[in-house]
Amino acid sequence: MMYKNTAGEIPVQKNILTRKRRAAFILVNTLTFLRVPLSAASYILLVSSCSAAGKLRPLLYAILFLAVALTDFFDGKAARFFRVQSPFGAIADVCCDFLYIASSCFALYRLHLFPLWMLAVITLKLAEFVATSTLARSAPRSGKRTVFLFDFVGRYTAIGFYLLPVIIVVLHALMPREVFYITVHALFFILAFFAAVSSAQRLAIFFNCGIIRQ
Repeated sequence: MMYKNTAGEIPVQKNILTRKRRAAFILVNTLTFLRVPLSAASYILLVSSCSAAGKLRPLLYAILFLAVALTDFFDGKAARFFRVQSPFGAIADVCCDFLYIASSCFALYRLHLFPLWMLAVITLKLAEFVATSTLARSAPRSGKRTVFLFDFVGRYTAIGFYLLPVIIVVLHALMPREVFYITVHALFFILAFFAAVSSAQRLAIFFNCGIIRQ
């Protein structure tokens, strides 16, 4: 339908579509940035357990984790449904994911339930992910137009990082102390191993793209 104004006939349908897309863009990124206060709440909940006779609160933390996971799931679904994917949204999504993982893992480190070296592995893996994505995207033979370059092993390793804090909190409540420490350290080494495999896979991608020459 067309309407007239002083400038002549203007297709208002396009303007309505633009407004709807803008509203969808704001909604999607609001879902993404909800992970910032949720990450802060998760950190505070874990650290406050120091003053509660060392007792973690797995149910409350699991609820917060579920909220974080749901915002992470639905912001991507909504972005694709409304077709409002953007570099800004992709970067915000990765940053908010890392904020949750790093803040919860650091809180667990303060509670002596998480090793500093594993926190370093997670941080270095993010730095590698960003750096290699940037370099791969700029390679003339890469053909990549997305913001980030995902590898198969790295994608599932990142999911492991994402689940790690809630797994630790739940296992701490359910397992005897000795069994708990053996179990979680096995998880740390398994994830570190797959992080190394992911790094090797990304290096192979670089060779294929011609960024690194033999």
